[in-house]
Amino acid sequence: STAKNPMVVREIRWGLFSRGTWMARVFYGTFIIFVFPMLAACMGTDADERLGVLCVQMVMVVFAAPVLAGSAWTKERELGNIDMIRMTLLRARDLYIGKFAGGLMALAPVLAALMLTTVPAFVWHRGESVLLVCGCITLLNCALIALALSLYGSIASRRTTISIAVGVVLCAAAFFGLYVAGWIFLNAEFR
Repeated sequence: STAKNPMVVREIRWGLFSRGTWMARVFYGTFIIFVFPMLAACMGTDADERLGVLCVQMVMVVFAAPVLAGSAWTKERELGNIDMIRMTLLRARDLYIGKFAGGLMALAPVLAALMLTTVPAFVWHRGESVLLVCGCITLLNCALIALALSLYGSIASRRTTISIAVGVVLCAAAFFGLYVAGWIFLNAEFR
């Protein structure tokens, strides 16, 4: 549990208290960027427009995760804290869970803003609520997968810039691979 894991507490405190104003700016900026396209899509009658906005939001989350969480492990190396972390009595699992919690804290303003932009679609198009819920769940899944790949890029890299580049490449490869696999599956002829 989080009460027994000091790494989770450290990452959450660092995320909430030392980056609070930054998180608020990211939330407001993301909300302002995506609320207008969603409102425009809600004015129309075509469900594909709303689905298109959700897809753009998914792409945004996938490429925001490496930028926001790419420095999770590299900053520890750059600050010289990695040796101190290695000397603690924490298990490796606790360290990874703590860094994942920190990554979620970094990605939380983006996810919260994107989820809030879907509220008009739920209000004006109640008949599409199942489609919208599926889109929101897919958005969360994309965020978690991108966060895991970004943290892997951070572990495998020595510098933050390299970590971000590795995370972007890993996310692009993984999600493009999923797209191609889905396209092949949907267009396959089953005889």
